Amino acid sequence: MHSLALLKHLRDSGSLNAIDATTRGIFMTQYHDRLSRAEYITLEYPPEAVRPTHPERSYSRLFGRGEDIDDDVEAMKDILQVDELDETQIKALKNAMKLHEQYAALPAHMRTKLDDKMLANRFTLDDQLATMRRAIPPSAVVFFDFESSPFGEHTPYGVCYGDYNQDTVHTIRGEDCAEALMDELLEVYGCDCPDDVDWGEFNPPVIKLMAHNATYDYSFLFKHLRRVKFLEKGTSLICGTALVSNEYMRTTESPNAQLVRWMIEDAWEMVERDNNIRPQWRRCLQHLRKTSTFVTVDNLHIISHGAKNVVAFLRENAPFNELEPEMIAKRTYRALSIALQDTYKMISMPLSQFGKSFNLPQGKEVMPHALMTKEFVAGGGVATLDEIRKAVCEMYLSENDLVDKLTRLVADHGGVEAVRKLGCRVHATVVDGDSELWLKIDFKYAPDDLGLCLDELHAKKAHLAAYRLIIEHCGNDNALRSLVYEDLLDHVILKAREYDCEVSPGRYDMIEYSMHYCTIDVQVLKDGWRVFHDLLFDKFALSTFHFPTLAGLADRYFIDEGCFEGVCEVSGVVQSFIAQCSVGGRVMCAHNKRSHVKGKIADFDGVSLYPSSMDRLGRQYGGYLTGHPKVWDASVDLGAVDGYFLKIRVTKVGRAFAFPIVRIKTDEGGCDWTNDLEGRDIFVDRFTLEDLVSHSKVEYTILQGYYYDSGRNNKIASVIRTMFNERLRIKKEDKTNPLQLIIKLMMNSGYGKCDTDSMHMDYADVNRLADEFQSRYGRTLIGKQLGQFHVDFEFDGSVGEIHSKEAVFIGKKTYIDVLRDEAGNKAYHIRCKGIPSKCVDHAVITNYNLNTLHSISPPDNVKKYNST
Repeated sequence: MHSLALLKHLRDSGSLNAIDATTRGIFMTQYHDRLSRAEYITLEYPPEAVRPTHPERSYSRLFGRGEDIDDDVEAMKDILQVDELDETQIKALKNAMKLHEQYAALPAHMRTKLDDKMLANRFTLDDQLATMRRAIPPSAVVFFDFESSPFGEHTPYGVCYGDYNQDTVHTIRGEDCAEALMDELLEVYGCDCPDDVDWGEFNPPVIKLMAHNATYDYSFLFKHLRRVKFLEKGTSLICGTALVSNEYMRTTESPNAQLVRWMIEDAWEMVERDNNIRPQWRRCLQHLRKTSTFVTVDNLHIISHGAKNVVAFLRENAPFNELEPEMIAKRTYRALSIALQDTYKMISMPLSQFGKSFNLPQGKEVMPHALMTKEFVAGGGVATLDEIRKAVCEMYLSENDLVDKLTRLVADHGGVEAVRKLGCRVHATVVDGDSELWLKIDFKYAPDDLGLCLDELHAKKAHLAAYRLIIEHCGNDNALRSLVYEDLLDHVILKAREYDCEVSPGRYDMIEYSMHYCTIDVQVLKDGWRVFHDLLFDKFALSTFHFPTLAGLADRYFIDEGCFEGVCEVSGVVQSFIAQCSVGGRVMCAHNKRSHVKGKIADFDGVSLYPSSMDRLGRQYGGYLTGHPKVWDASVDLGAVDGYFLKIRVTKVGRAFAFPIVRIKTDEGGCDWTNDLEGRDIFVDRFTLEDLVSHSKVEYTILQGYYYDSGRNNKIASVIRTMFNERLRIKKEDKTNPLQLIIKLMMNSGYGKCDTDSMHMDYADVNRLADEFQSRYGRTLIGKQLGQFHVDFEFDGSVGEIHSKEAVFIGKKTYIDVLRDEAGNKAYHIRCKGIPSKCVDHAVITNYNLNTLHSISPPDNVKKYNST
């Protein structure tokens, strides 16, 4: 019978049942994401779908610390109030003793922190074991970063890497640098495999391999990895594991092994001083390790890959007369397991901000990437002064550095005269002849036309007196660029000479130059991670090495502190149903329509909105729901339970809002915030339903749902408030202390998501809203404490109160504000959801011949711009 005929027969026979999210086992298949989450045949669930976050905590001592197990066994019996322990419990105690041998190697202050934490939170034996495992650092941690040609298909030409516990950062140059990196890691950290290795059972050493924004760097390694497993979010890698293995010659008596030893020990010191021979020499070493061919003067080409300088060096210096050709090397495998991690998922800031954030010595980087084409790299990477100047101008014309350069150029009288000499018509006004006036440029600059870039410059004195300088036209952009960028060029040349990259007068090895900057990046990443790890451990007794994301680490902290004691984790149909009631932030324009508003507009922003939400959940509503969910039926009095999640059918909407309370999920997966609910089925939790009834005056029928009636755990309120107050204390004592930033990141990550949390409203309505809030809820709305709001526009150099005098709202997270401060200074606040500012600038330059979106005068051009 054909397959289609079989399916038709099964359908007609009634043997097929519909599959939905309630079908047992469906979440173990690849098809669960294709199911409709709107229909649930039943809400009954198997016991394994709901389980406690952790067992009840009641332990009063630490285990595994004695010389024998008897003491621990007796203590465990007393705690559990049993006569005998089962085999699983005995095994766990033995594991604790074994694990404590590694745990005891930690510094004393770390063990004290962890022991105090485990006792204070009454950790069970399993909790103690898990805590000790998470505290033990990996056997080795290696940070790395690739340098590549950023044109077309990106290809690496170098990589730097450094061990967390060593000061040295190693560099590898050459197009095969990714393979060379794996070979060096294998040599240093790997182990030889047994002759009859079973890859399914064999467990080689494990190292942690870490990079910032690692998805890019790992892309160069994929083809050299085996048994790869990744955890991803979209196209971004979070963490993963892989195996590296290779075939080698292994015997110290073989001719190759002797030659390799000589090349490493005796010749390497001479070779390392020669940038040209070094990459080829490294490739020869790698090939020697992998081949069984005996090397003689006549067959040097086998290992040299055509590198004539290596051949010449070996012919002249290698001790061939001492090699023994009758000895045969043994072929074997060497293997290494790698745990991959993206440091950006833990420290979500650009590497360039590490110096400021973690109080590290981090110099300014000027790297002319525009030079690094494939042809330039293949040709040796040597550039002339003119080539470097051109690349610096092209790369940095749109960067913030230009602000400082132009400011100094036009503020200084000599600079203005220099511009005139270049053929530019300059109009300048200088107040009182004061030479110390400084300028502020309040927009970014286009890379194509410097004349347009200089169409408006604002300046002010320290006592706030303002003046305006306008350059109407720049007739010789290239010459002006050279003038502006001369100090950037000087910086590159100075550093190139400092790094010994000048191969001849006026010619510089830019590959070697870039490798020095790559080395600095790896060192900064290592040092920043160390500061982050040590501060976080000292404060929260958690190690960053065992969590792929800061959200995961924050979640573990809240679990350890008892915020989820009695709370159950849910999966399967329970998780699927409850997730329908969970809605992200409401981001929309009033009535879902574009608008152009003029007046005095406030950006009314929540103070630490996500920590405030957790604090409010604990203090006002009792905290997280505890116990198991129960399936709702008509006999349940929802007014008497602690919480519920329901599917309801709306029969009437009594009142509509400009910003509706609930959303409907569209077929495309988007959120449609709407008042049009009559006749529709929607998912709601307790608070959403109460708001619908109280404000929108809805009437409804309950279709199905879950409810909780076992109480709540309110520990989250005290924990989050302690963190918030501690951060305020640290900021007050020292704003540069990176611990305050770490606590902020943890509080936001603990909520699970970070996004905007403000609203635009008429300035005059702020106080009216505060009065109504006080009357309705008995709380002060405006302030700087948890749960309060404040007006929050800001821009650099502003004076006093800031408001928006005009705004164009296009859609969710897409708007433009024209800002003013008390001194009349002007700035723009622009947001385009999911579109980087550089893309916005490029679109405006291309389509409207304007230098940036800031030049658009709303609303005339906004409709045209939005159509792109």
